[in-house]
Amino acid sequence: MYEKIKTINLFHYILFFNPKNIVIMQTKGKIVYLIISVVFILNIFVSEISSYKTHSFYLKGIFTFIIAIFAFLDIKINNVIKFKVFLKKIKNPLIAIALFLLISLVSLSNSYNPAFGFKKIVYLLISVFPSIIIFSYLLITITQERIYYFLISFIGIGVIFAVVSLIISPFDPRTVYSFRLTRWSHVIGGRFLSSITVVLLLLNFSKNIKSKLLLNILTVILLVATYFVGLKAALIGLFIVIIS
Repeated sequence: MYEKIKTINLFHYILFFNPKNIVIMQTKGKIVYLIISVVFILNIFVSEISSYKTHSFYLKGIFTFIIAIFAFLDIKINNVIKFKVFLKKIKNPLIAIALFLLISLVSLSNSYNPAFGFKKIVYLLISVFPSIIIFSYLLITITQERIYYFLISFIGIGVIFAVVSLIISPFDPRTVYSFRLTRWSHVIGGRFLSSITVVLLLLNFSKNIKSKLLLNILTVILLVATYFVGLKAALIGLFIVIIS
């Protein structure tokens, strides 16, 4: 079983990141955790799709199912935690989720639009609540090497997202958002790209990374992509981070 980090401080970890301290997982375990990281990040994207149509529910449910399967594989292959121990550790969140669900179901009786309210509950069941449980799992099983692989996934998806968005220009903050493959939410995109840009900026300040040419190139790409997204809040936030 991997040694746990005593105190979870992601910013401290990034600033003092040292590749020499990373203990490489076994191949199977590494692949499984990388898949969990990638699917979890994509799941956050999918869960924010503001649509209550049948196809969106299927899409959210599929991502939840995939990440659940690989979480079970992670427990089995990497032996990070016993399933019964995990359930015990998330007992309080599960109780809170159950209470919230019960209140939501009761509130349907007083709703002016119970059909739409029921769709909201289905959305909570297939996307929001599972995401909370999986996020709890990621925190409970966190180690330095797992943060390392999660950052790789996070930055990798961000770079791909940035390059694709620069090529096809799917953002238009001047019009009301409507989900299409060629029309993306500038709010979600701006938040995501700016978050990754902050991580890259922090890595640029790390004294343990000698060759920073690639980091500088990726940071510029993310900065340019964030600018063209057009989310002013993200740009203001990045400006504050840069001058701090």
